[in-house]
Amino acid sequence: MGFFRRLFAKKHDKTIPKLETISTYADESCRAAEGQISEPVIFDDDRNYFEAVRADAITGDVEAEMALALCYIEGKGVTADVPRGMRELELVAAKGYVDAMDALAEYYRDGMYGIRKDLTKMAVWLTRGAEAGSFYAMEELASNYAGGKNGFREDHEVAHLWYYRLYKNGGGSLAKLMYAVGLFNGYPENPEKQQSNARLLLEEIDEILDLDILKSGQRVRGESMIKQMADEGYRPAQYVLSGIRRMKAEKVVADIIKNIYNNVRA
Repeated sequence: MGFFRRLFAKKHDKTIPKLETISTYADESCRAAEGQISEPVIFDDDRNYFEAVRADAITGDVEAEMALALCYIEGKGVTADVPRGMRELELVAAKGYVDAMDALAEYYRDGMYGIRKDLTKMAVWLTRGAEAGSFYAMEELASNYAGGKNGFREDHEVAHLWYYRLYKNGGGSLAKLMYAVGLFNGYPENPEKQQSNARLLLEEIDEILDLDILKSGQRVRGESMIKQMADEGYRPAQYVLSGIRRMKAEKVVADIIKNIYNNVRA
């Protein structure tokens, strides 16, 4: 049995909680994988845990190699050696193991265990993880770009791209909702292929082209997706839909006031 399940094992308890320091394993892909693996091994103490991890790591088990790196970083069953643990973790990540990439991004973001906070390295590992298929990294990138957080510039078009990728890879209801919101805001249905075509056209023939006309179909599709999710009982979608309806109502009122004002002036 690989060490991925042992990593979650709790003494004298066969439940498998989230790691206290690495929330990256909470994403949907990880939860799906957990259901395919047998019950965890329970260790009597941290030292036995460390020795078992090390024994499996020697065989080349990548999950055990990551667990061993975390032991050194967190001082679990061994004297903490954070530089060694981070080197080991980067070696595991270099093998393409996305959970290690996610962990590195989180460590550099939060500066845990005396690790120096480094948002540049966080961005590097998030990007590598997302490109390798990590749901956690895709969602973090989308969120950071959408909100201009953690050293990222605010860029809703790039955020839409990552929500699109997350949604297309089965990232769950929230990814679908955020993709639909992007459509409603006028971003392309396939941002990887439709790279700002409307914007390029506007630059060339700005005097005759109305961007709203180009985006109207996407807005209709986005609102339709949001309404469908709301009708299915997804509460975030219901909240977004109510906001759209309120925005439309306010626009109608504003248009009425504008028309009254224009008529009075005339």
